[in-house]
Amino acid sequence: MEVGKRADIVIIERDSLHQIPLYNVYSDLVYATKANDVHTVIINGRLVMRNRRLLTLNESAIKRSARTFREKIAQSLSLPATP
Repeated sequence: MEVGKRADIVIIERDSLHQIPLYNVYSDLVYATKANDVHTVIINGRLVMRNRRLLTLNESAIKRSARTFREKIAQSLSLPATP
């Protein structure tokens, strides 16, 4: 990193069973790391996730909206609704 340059940082917890043993860090990141291993994310110097909690999005509102769309799609396809 250099002063004045933009940087994105992702902090990943590496102690999960599915990430052991570590042979090649790059292969492990691609093939073994899962979304729930991501602990903290900084984008362009802005903290957007800390301790696996989104700081810039309202997860509850997103889930509500997704459920509403799911119901509309289900109705249009005549599928049974889910709780």
